[in-house]
Amino acid sequence: MITQVLGYNSWSSRLFTLTFVLTFLLWIITAMKAVNAGDLLVLFISLFAFIHVFLNAWRNGGELNFSYLRKYIMFVTSLFFLQAVSKIGLTEQEEKRIERGITFLSVFLAAGYFVFGRKLYVINGITTNYLTFRFTNPNLTALFLSCIAYMEFCMILKNRKVYGKILHLLLFAGLALFIKETRSRNALIILAVFLVFAVLLSLKRAGAIRVPKAVSVLVSIFPILFVVAYLGFSSNYGLKRRLAFLVSEGKGLDSRMSIWRPALSRFHRSPIVGAYYEISGGSGMSQLHNTHLDILASYGVWILILICILLFYWLHTYGRQRRDKLQMLYYLGFVCVLLLGIGEAALFSGGLGIYILAGMYLLYLKPSTAV
Repeated sequence: MITQVLGYNSWSSRLFTLTFVLTFLLWIITAMKAVNAGDLLVLFISLFAFIHVFLNAWRNGGELNFSYLRKYIMFVTSLFFLQAVSKIGLTEQEEKRIERGITFLSVFLAAGYFVFGRKLYVINGITTNYLTFRFTNPNLTALFLSCIAYMEFCMILKNRKVYGKILHLLLFAGLALFIKETRSRNALIILAVFLVFAVLLSLKRAGAIRVPKAVSVLVSIFPILFVVAYLGFSSNYGLKRRLAFLVSEGKGLDSRMSIWRPALSRFHRSPIVGAYYEISGGSGMSQLHNTHLDILASYGVWILILICILLFYWLHTYGRQRRDKLQMLYYLGFVCVLLLGIGEAALFSGGLGIYILAGMYLLYLKPSTAV
């Protein structure tokens, strides 16, 4: 994130690529100590997704090189990382290191905003009204900001000292303003959802809390339900007129349709294997701005079903355990990161390692005894 904001894009790319190697080493270490159903499911998904990518490329005359497979590698890396951290416990010292890192990033972003100013609003060489912090687009920027903002809110509740609470409250407020400046409706909606439930949790009396299984099911499939609802909404002209106040320059209420309809059309021609080659124009690189639709179109319907099962496995494993208010806030943070997938696919498709920040919440949910 730091190299990206400073404009060292080549370093950002190198560091991101390095996370692939480190992630697989991390997973191997955890798997050598213990293998559970999540590990087997991740391996199964990775293998069959590769078979589907291979068959799709073979049918279309595609070449299986690193550039073509980069999106697939990012997809499986995110799965292996989330699975690995779901098995790792944090010591109190390790928690403090992560929190210091998040605080440093928050302060760095605030300082960078005041130092660079309008230079952080540039997209493809043009100064816009959308804050990017020199990321490729404001929606991706909003994802990073959201992941950090949720953790800053958690630290407000966790910190016992008044000045610590004030510091993290100010940093959270600053990050929320930055998210507003990205003008990412997706991130703003999920931020509002996070705040509503976070405030309710903060006001709740002390006591153990469980998450109903139905909530875990809903969250695990919600991004694809959103696509279905969005498709229905796009043809409802009366409703679109009533919601016209949400329209901003360059962002109509049906702005995703130009991306989603062609992708769905190609998926319908290859529902089992997917259309990895077709939706990327043969390059292998594509991003459909919805995690579940991106997986569906890229790797086929069965891979999406397995991903939903895997997400449910993580959500239900943690949600069914009785937890205090703070741990439920971490759980809410992870849920909201997944819900950000309704309008951005970066968690499983690129995103310069956004899955690392997502996995941070799973680390905090694990009891403080390492595997």
